[in-house]
Amino acid sequence: MCAGRREKRVREDRCWGPGQPTERALRLSGRTGAWVRFPSVYLVEKLETRGGHRRHHSAQDCPKLLQPGSSDPSHRSISPWTYRIDYDENRFPEKLAFAECLCKGCINTASGLEEHHLNSVLLEQTMMVLRRRPCPHDPHLYSFQMHYIRVPVGCTCVLPRKHTLPSA
Repeated sequence: MCAGRREKRVREDRCWGPGQPTERALRLSGRTGAWVRFPSVYLVEKLETRGGHRRHHSAQDCPKLLQPGSSDPSHRSISPWTYRIDYDENRFPEKLAFAECLCKGCINTASGLEEHHLNSVLLEQTMMVLRRRPCPHDPHLYSFQMHYIRVPVGCTCVLPRKHTLPSA
């Protein structure tokens, strides 16, 4: 543990029943409002109200450069992405928005078409979540444990791992 930093833990000896709200466990962890600052959390409601979780493109269908005037970075990017909702009933938050790259390469800004001399890769953010586990003394009750997961939040363009520079 770092000096000056306290690690807050959910008491593992505390067990909860199915009817008890998760919010009570969150108060014990000291994390009641911390999740709302993560795009992966606040985007879920936006995606659900839109009625769809994806743009109308599959991972194999790299779009032309989309909406250059849009305020949404995923639409203006030369490495565009979409979101899907990842659901895990034993995790809090249960729903998270996970980014998925729409292209293997990157979009050329002049032609608007995909080129393969660069690669689209996921950008990930480390996020703390609570994992629901059965209580050791009563399998009908559960406790929470803190875990850190990597959540894909967007895509960017990079040089391929095996990149050869053109001859001068």
